[in-house]
Amino acid sequence: MKFPLLLQLVGLLSALVLLSAGCVSGPPHRLAAEAQPSSKLWQQPVVVSAPTPPILPSAGPQPQPESTSPALFFADHSRDQESGFDTPRLLPSATAGSASASASAAASRVIPDSQAVVRAQSPVQQPQGGGQTLLDPNVRPMTYQYPTTPTLPPGQVPGAQLGTPTFPGAVQQSYGPAGPQSFPQNYADLDVYVTETMTGRINLGGAYNSDNGLVGQFIIDERNFDLFRFPRSFREITDGTAWRGAGQGFRLELVPGNQVQRYLVSFTEPYLFDSSVSLSVSGFLFSRNYFDWNEQRLGGRVSLGYRLTPDVSVSAGLRMENVELSDPRVNTSPELNESLGNTDLYMAQFSLTSDTRDHPFLPTDGQFLSLTYSQGFGEVDFPRGDIEVRRYRLMYQRPDGSGRHTVSYGTRLGFSGSGTPIFENYFAGGFSTMRGFEFRGASPLEGGVRVGGEFQWLNTLEYMFPITADDMIKAVAFCDFGTVEREIDINWNNFRVAPGFGFRVHMPAAGMGAPLAFDFAFPVSSADGDEKQVFSFYMGMIR
Repeated sequence: MKFPLLLQLVGLLSALVLLSAGCVSGPPHRLAAEAQPSSKLWQQPVVVSAPTPPILPSAGPQPQPESTSPALFFADHSRDQESGFDTPRLLPSATAGSASASASAAASRVIPDSQAVVRAQSPVQQPQGGGQTLLDPNVRPMTYQYPTTPTLPPGQVPGAQLGTPTFPGAVQQSYGPAGPQSFPQNYADLDVYVTETMTGRINLGGAYNSDNGLVGQFIIDERNFDLFRFPRSFREITDGTAWRGAGQGFRLELVPGNQVQRYLVSFTEPYLFDSSVSLSVSGFLFSRNYFDWNEQRLGGRVSLGYRLTPDVSVSAGLRMENVELSDPRVNTSPELNESLGNTDLYMAQFSLTSDTRDHPFLPTDGQFLSLTYSQGFGEVDFPRGDIEVRRYRLMYQRPDGSGRHTVSYGTRLGFSGSGTPIFENYFAGGFSTMRGFEFRGASPLEGGVRVGGEFQWLNTLEYMFPITADDMIKAVAFCDFGTVEREIDINWNNFRVAPGFGFRVHMPAAGMGAPLAFDFAFPVSSADGDEKQVFSFYMGMIR
C-alpha cells in the first residue's frame, strides 16, 4: 500500500513536534517572556482572597487600612483549566501612592483577609526598591500591556470593561509598579505569575483483542498547541516553546496492525475567533482486512461544536472520504459486487450529546446520550439516524468511596436509508457490539457474505462489582441482546440473546490505560448462519 503525500507531511510535522521535548517530559515549562495576551485572559471580574492593603517590605510602621472596602482588580480563572496553567500565585507589588515597593519574604505580618479582584497581570520587570521576590527563580513572568489607568473619584470602582483590550477607547500603554497611581488607598496591584503544567504527552504501546487482532500504537497529543507559533530558532524547538501556547489541540495517531491500520492527524481550536464555538479538523487513512473483502478509507472531517451547558453540547460536521473495496472472497453477493472499487462519500452530520458520567472507562454513575442525524450525498444518497443511551447507577460503595457496585444499561438504535452502501451498513458481533458471537458474526448474510443491514437495535445489561479490596480486579455479569436486520423491521427469529460473565483488571501503574477485559458469553438465541464465539477479550498497554 502506497502512502500518500499527506502522510509524509504529517510525519515531518510530527518529527518537529517530537523534538519539542518539553511538551511531553521533563519539568513543566514556563510561559515565554514574549508571549502576548489572549483575549480569553480578560474576562469579567472574579473574586479572589487577598489581604488589603498589601504588606510593604520596608522597615518601620506599616500603614493601617482606612477602609474595609474590598480592593478591586481583574483576572480570569477559566484559562488555567483550559490551557493547563497551574493556579496563579498572587503577590502584592504596590499600594496607591507607593511607586516602587514590592512584596518580600519578610512581609509576614498577619492582617485580616478581605476580598479582592485582580485588575491586571504582571509586567515583566522584577520588583524594585530592594524588595525580594517570593517566586521560583525558574518561573518567568509574562509580558502584558495594560489599559490606561482611569482617574476615579473616591469610593467609585472601575467598570467591568476595564482590563478588556477590545473595549472601545481602551488605549493600551505600559503600566507597572512604577506607573502613575490614581486609585483610592484601598486599591493595589498584584503581580501574577503562572507556571505552565505539562500539557503534552507521547504514548507508545499496543493492544490485542478478539475484534481487531494485534495493533501497535504511537500517539503525540498536545493540549496547548499554537498552529501559528513557528520556531524562530532551533532552541525554541528543543525547549518546547515552538507551536505551543494558544490552548489549541493537536493529535497524531499511528496505529499499524495485522488486520487494522489507522493513521490520523487532528487539530482543535476550542474558541474559534474567541467565541464559544469550537472547530475540529482531521485527516485519516484507515485500512481493514475483513473476512469477505478488504477496505481502505482516505479522507477528512471538519466539524463545529457549541457547548450549551457543562454536560450538553451540539455539533455539525462534514466527513469526506474515498472508500475502496477490493479482493472480494466470493462474487456471490450483488450488494458487495455493486460497491467494489472506489466510491466518493460525503456525510453531513448533526448531533446532540449529553455526558454526565464520572469516568470515561469505568463509570459508576451518570448517563451518556447521543442523538445523531446524518445525510450521505455524492455518489451515494441516503439518510441515517442514530440514538445511543448508556445509564449507570451506583448501587453500593464503602464509606471511603471504594468498592463500588454498579448496574448499567446501554442501547443503540439505528436507521439507515435504502440507498446505504454495504460499507456503511450496520453489523453486530464481537467484543464491542454483541459478545458470544465472532466479529460481525451476528449480521445478515447474502450469498455467504456478511452484508449487514439498514436497522440495528443492540442492548446490554451489566452488573459490575469488585473482587479485590483495592478494586484492581472486578467481576461483571451481563446479558447482550438485540438484532441487525436487512430492512427496518424486527424479525424475532433473528433476535439474539447472550448472557455471560467476565473480569476487568485495572493496572495503571503497569501502563495499562484501559482495563484488561476477559468475557465469556453463551448465546441462548441466535439466527441461522450466525458464528458463535464464547470467549472475547481486550488487552492493551501504553507507556
